Amino acid sequence: MKKSLKIFLLIILINFIFIFCSNVFAEEISLNISSNNALLMDYDSGKILYEKNIYEEVYPASTTKIMTAILVLENCDLKDTVTVTSSAVNNVEFGYVTGNLKPGETFTVEQMLYTLMVASANDAAYVLAEKVSRFS
Repeated sequence: MKKSLKIFLLIILINFIFIFCSNVFAEEISLNISSNNALLMDYDSGKILYEKNIYEEVYPASTTKIMTAILVLENCDLKDTVTVTSSAVNNVEFGYVTGNLKPGETFTVEQMLYTLMVASANDAAYVLAEKVSRFS
């Protein structure tokens, strides 16, 4: 009987912790996000759980690189080759991240995707965009 009482009391204690304390702990947590903008939303309810400067207009930045990578993966063979064009290199504004690509260099699509996604290289994005659009 004593063992059953101990188990019953333990279950009540655990329930108390989950029911009464979990909400308190959840509301005391503050996120320290280093990005200038952020949004965390519950998918099912649409409730915004966290926001930081969500109405500030910002450039899409690497989101366009992710979209470029998706289009390349859907339309190109990773073993295909691409040649760096002067337009791909010259279209990148000064100060932007590049893979230091040189016109005339040849790479596989896979190598260029790594340059795009790991190095976040804008010149690689141009090379791959030209490949997908069939201009190269």
